[in-house]
Amino acid sequence: MKGRNKAFTVVELLTVITIIAILVGFLLPALTKVKTMVKETKQKAQLNTIGLAISGFKNDNGDYPPSDFINYSNFDYTGAQMLTEAVVGWDLMGFHPDSDWEADGDKTLGQQLYTIAITGTLQEQEENLKERKGPYIEQGTYEAFKLEDVLKDENNNLNNTYGLYLDNFVLCDVFGKRKISLSNGQMGVPGAPILYYKARTNSKII
Repeated sequence: MKGRNKAFTVVELLTVITIIAILVGFLLPALTKVKTMVKETKQKAQLNTIGLAISGFKNDNGDYPPSDFINYSNFDYTGAQMLTEAVVGWDLMGFHPDSDWEADGDKTLGQQLYTIAITGTLQEQEENLKERKGPYIEQGTYEAFKLEDVLKDENNNLNNTYGLYLDNFVLCDVFGKRKISLSNGQMGVPGAPILYYKARTNSKII
């Protein structure tokens, strides 16, 4: 008598493949759910950190940062941009207490508040940074991207329909979905800007 062939039959092989496919089908949604939970936990921690940073800003400056929609030299400056300036600075190097909340980081009558930290002499840069307060959030615990990068689409086309000033930063959430070329030449995955509205409890209009 001939010995039984120990190789898998086609039916057995298909059965194993089917079982593996079913197990993978159960596993993938679970992995996706875990990834989502991790991002949600990270985002909650980030929002909590921002809340503490706003409180720190109020303690140092006497009030919460504004969130008014300001039109400055044909550029709109929004609450999301003001939030970022308040807690980490217009250029991520701290908030300048003389700020007029202007989109280009300067002050009325051309006085430089933030840009001088880059373009000024070494002495001017040092003096400027000494006047700053914060940053109120530790670097590495927040997502910040230049607004021009956030407004790019998947083809790196810029959409600035609202005429926003693009050369400053906004804090973004952690739910970035696509890679784009950033203004610094690197690749990045920016999320959506974190909106901010200053509470006006004495008014019905919020």
